[in-house]
Amino acid sequence: MIVSASHPPVLVTLSVVMALLASYTALDLSARARESGGTMRAAWLATSAVVMGGGIWTMHFLGMLALQLPVAVEHDFLPTLFSLLSAVGLTGAAFAIVTFAGGSWVAIMAAGFVMTIGIVSMHYISMAGIIVDAQVIHGPTHIAFAVVAALVSCIVALWVAFRPSDLKRRVGAAMMLGFAVSAMHYVAQSGVSFICNTVVEAPERLFGPEQLALVTVFGTLLILATGLGAAAVDRHVAAVAGREAVRLRESERQFRSLVDAVPDYAIYMLDEAGVIVNWNAGAEALFGYRAGDVLGRSITEFHPDARRTAEGGLAMLDEALRVGRFEEEGWRQRKDGSPFYAASVVFPVFEDGKLVGFSRIVRDVTRKHQAEICLEETRAQLVQSQKVEALGQLTGGIAHDFNNLLTIVLGNLEFAERGFEAKKYDRARKNVTQALDGAQRAAALTRRLLAFARQEPLAPEVIEVNELMLGMVELLRQSIGSGIRLETDFTSQSWSSLIDPSQLENAIVNLAVNGKHAMDGRGLLSISTRNVTLDEVSCRQYLDGRPGEFVRICVSDTGAGMDSATLSKVFEPFFTTKGPGVGTGLGLSMVHGFVRQSEGLVRITSTVGEGTCVEILLPRHVQQSDAEQTAPALSIVA
Repeated sequence: MIVSASHPPVLVTLSVVMALLASYTALDLSARARESGGTMRAAWLATSAVVMGGGIWTMHFLGMLALQLPVAVEHDFLPTLFSLLSAVGLTGAAFAIVTFAGGSWVAIMAAGFVMTIGIVSMHYISMAGIIVDAQVIHGPTHIAFAVVAALVSCIVALWVAFRPSDLKRRVGAAMMLGFAVSAMHYVAQSGVSFICNTVVEAPERLFGPEQLALVTVFGTLLILATGLGAAAVDRHVAAVAGREAVRLRESERQFRSLVDAVPDYAIYMLDEAGVIVNWNAGAEALFGYRAGDVLGRSITEFHPDARRTAEGGLAMLDEALRVGRFEEEGWRQRKDGSPFYAASVVFPVFEDGKLVGFSRIVRDVTRKHQAEICLEETRAQLVQSQKVEALGQLTGGIAHDFNNLLTIVLGNLEFAERGFEAKKYDRARKNVTQALDGAQRAAALTRRLLAFARQEPLAPEVIEVNELMLGMVELLRQSIGSGIRLETDFTSQSWSSLIDPSQLENAIVNLAVNGKHAMDGRGLLSISTRNVTLDEVSCRQYLDGRPGEFVRICVSDTGAGMDSATLSKVFEPFFTTKGPGVGTGLGLSMVHGFVRQSEGLVRITSTVGEGTCVEILLPRHVQQSDAEQTAPALSIVA
């Protein structure tokens, strides 16, 4: 007799839900396979095949558990296992066809056909494994309807799933595929008839269909969750990598735009062997070569004089790697043969601490180079002109001074000759004395010139500065004339200094005469001495200043003074503010030279309309006996 089968709604619903979940998971994993490559693509295809095939089989197994007959029902292990492998293998083949062959209609229809075979074969192989004491008859109409429904649903689902899609499309495709699997199973099962001769009640089992269903569902859900989690992680990693790739492409685009936007600079990259791997628009404009002409060629082809090391490498690359950069200038040649003067710099380029190449920047500095040559030539001409002018000033001043002295000498000798002829011996002797005095003054002028040229060494002695200054007071009064009042303010006991006394006398007389000329013969000339100590700050007020103990001599006048522009030149040789024929312009420069030779310091301060003050600081000379000396010192601070 024909026995009727029943299907508990809970197990039926659970089987459909599992088919839907398995379909969505499998389609999601297959999407990861399309976006991957190599071994990862194969891994994702295998995973999606296991998930889809296992999901279809789970749905079918739950449907078989939901099949309740009034007779005992068993499942043969080998046909059941083969049905699972058939579902996994053919489903994987369908996904592989669409993934590798593309999303064409031919590929989708072929994949849908293969997947339908997998679903149908899994169902009927599993049905063949049922062990039941009844005859199982399959209705052909139901079989045909189930196969057609599965085929159409699979093709449509694959077409939707393998188009550029979002979440809604994937969910729709999963629903179509899941319902196709479920419809195929239950339509086919509804056409099955069971004919039994006798009805034997099914024995009680330790595990009923509900318990087996729960174990199967739990295992399948674990697999599906693992697959979805892996896909989600991979999708996140791919999204991050995609964003990073977009950022890198944008950064590269911006960098290339920046480099190409600098037409005056040739910027290009070299690999470790000196082969050109990058060439910007500025390089094309400067050298005349297009990127296709130079990429892959060695820099030595365009830089023939590039020096190589003993190991065969390029010296400029080795130098850049050793010190961080390499700079050079020289003549280079363009493609058309025209020369240009180039300034170039090479930098090593590292990525994650590893050398990946070198960047070279070249600029055309021909105009700058030519301007520097012209400037050097102009400077040389100016120096020569200044030498000629200085020589003219020197010879003019010396000629004037020596002419005056020779006039004195010759005039007195002429008078002496007449006196001897007239037997006026006293008058003749006086004339001879005056002639000797003029000759001595000429000799002193010669010594000053030799000292200025540093051809006559100083004769330093340890002297007490105050004693020398006191001995010069009368000489100074005669030098400045009666119209100028002389005031002195000497310290009670000055320190000793190791200097040339005659040169110091000449320097003081020079300063006094300069003050006389600045005051036009009327005014006040003040001379003072002090013991001073300079610290690290106060010594900066003096030219080439340094801290220490010094004897300071200060000579000041109430003359016209000087502005800052004039003050900056007073120590230059041959510079003078006096009229033509008045002096040689060597006075202050000789004072400066004497002070520096004596290891002293000098400073001039001046205010227009108020006067000028010259300070000479001579270093203190400490002897053994000076340990008991208690002369007070003035500490100068800034």
